[in-house]
Amino acid sequence: MIKKIDITYINAPAEKTNLPDKTFDVFTAVQAWHWFDRLKTVTEIKRMIKEKGYLVVMDSGFISNESRVVYETLNIIKRFTSDRILRSAGSKAEAKEFKNGFPSSWFNEWKKAGFHLIDS
Repeated sequence: MIKKIDITYINAPAEKTNLPDKTFDVFTAVQAWHWFDRLKTVTEIKRMIKEKGYLVVMDSGFISNESRVVYETLNIIKRFTSDRILRSAGSKAEAKEFKNGFPSSWFNEWKKAGFHLIDS
């Protein structure tokens, strides 16, 4: 038997949702964390998340030398950039060091906010 789950979607900025305190078990950000004001967002999540709640941040990347389709797609994108260089988006563009595809500094920000890495 499949259990029915009701999900309510709310359009609000991650940094100020106006949702209730200590109400949510899980927060997810999928290919979006680099667009947020990260410190404001993590503060907002800490306000809303239950004591034993989870923050799940997911992202993806491409390995261009392993796929002809990815390689060609990246070349098309390069043709439409002013200097023919691909760059990371949002705050990822500022990062100098990465760990598992995320800027290394993000792990310190999450840890400082009380979140602990479970898996990557």
